[in-house]
Amino acid sequence: MNKKIVFLLIFIVLFLGCLYYINHRTYNIKVVEVNNKYLHFSLDDVHNCLQSLSTTDKESIFNDSTLAILKDWHDRYGIVVSIYCQGPFCINSKYGNELNKNSSWLKFGYHGTKRMKLDIGSFYKQIRDSTGSEAIIDYCPRLDRFNASYLTCMFLKAYGCIGFLSCDDWAFNAKGRKRNYYLSEEQSALLDNNSRAVDPENGLIFIKSDFRLEQIKKRWGNTANCLKYYETSPKQAKELIVFSHEWCFKQYVSQADSIFRWAIDNGYYFDFPINN
Repeated sequence: MNKKIVFLLIFIVLFLGCLYYINHRTYNIKVVEVNNKYLHFSLDDVHNCLQSLSTTDKESIFNDSTLAILKDWHDRYGIVVSIYCQGPFCINSKYGNELNKNSSWLKFGYHGTKRMKLDIGSFYKQIRDSTGSEAIIDYCPRLDRFNASYLTCMFLKAYGCIGFLSCDDWAFNAKGRKRNYYLSEEQSALLDNNSRAVDPENGLIFIKSDFRLEQIKKRWGNTANCLKYYETSPKQAKELIVFSHEWCFKQYVSQADSIFRWAIDNGYYFDFPINN
């Protein structure tokens, strides 16, 4: 065999071996706490909302039924919301000024799909083209199925991501979940018992998602029991990350109302994880 081909094959094998090692080694993480307790709400798998605002036939972004509910919650309770988008950001530039005007409480983040998440650059460009700024971008997203290897996370970091919202179900669904970004099983269990951890070597944070509205009944029976759990779990309750999905959250409006009222009564403020 030609020596050049042999050397090339050796190089490829070594290169792939290095990539495998980098992608599968365990990086140290450290549990950290935020100073004040806050609540953050978000929606995953959002695409219908984007499509409904892709044309110019609406007077306001809040003519969309999803954003109308979120705006009502913001007006009544003061909540802030992240919308994690699946697919392109196709909101028409007609609504750019209105999006920027509401960026203090309404932001949009990358969600991606189970595939390699290589389209984040085009997603951010679509936002900039639509709004003329980056004011509405949430740089601490929750990725689809929490599925991202170390190299993928570092790729997303290069586009501005400071960290990721991690899974909410490791305690009872670790085998089904299988992956929680590049965290080891032990690290995922550690994070599940706390709220936030930092990977100092790679400069990323991981924030536990606490629960989704559609699993309250399955996990606690009702909303009251859910809130009692967090009243007695200070390590987890200080940074309360609540979410749902665009396709089902309208079924749980009353539960969300109860959670937001409880949060106000218990001294929470509403904020984005990126600010804490």
